[in-house]
Amino acid sequence: MNRHIYTFWQNVSRACAQYPEYHYGQAFFNVLHELRPDLAEKIRGTEIDPFNSHTSTEPEVAQAAQFVMENW
Repeated sequence: MNRHIYTFWQNVSRACAQYPEYHYGQAFFNVLHELRPDLAEKIRGTEIDPFNSHTSTEPEVAQAAQFVMENW
């Protein structure tokens, strides 16, 4: 796995722990926006935007994760 993508996933986990009031998708999107604002803007407001997903198992999160992995 690309070390930058690994860092992304680590940061998502940290954000979830640091901000328990965040939805999982909110943490995912905020970290993505911090590290790769270009990718965040490509998914913002689309059907794969994970921002409002409550858990990591929702389809939007899986689709956004696939997009990130393919486009990092």
